[in-house]
Amino acid sequence: SQVFKLLKAPFFPRQGVTELGLLLNSPHDLNEQRNEVFKTMFQLYYSLLRYFTLPKPTSNEFLAEKFGQIQEHV
Repeated sequence: SQVFKLLKAPFFPRQGVTELGLLLNSPHDLNEQRNEVFKTMFQLYYSLLRYFTLPKPTSNEFLAEKFGQIQEHV
């Protein structure tokens, strides 16, 4: 459930001393260069979610392929 909260966060107003606007108005905003970090983050989350739905031997191979990318962005 925490993963889904993280995925929703950029689409909610930011709160601080004063309320700020949304980081992303829609998923289409991910195509803009300034949002490349979010796009990569969403792709990695998708990869992890997909990993958890695979059978055990397949998931180990999948994780081995993605481990380098995941480690770079952590």
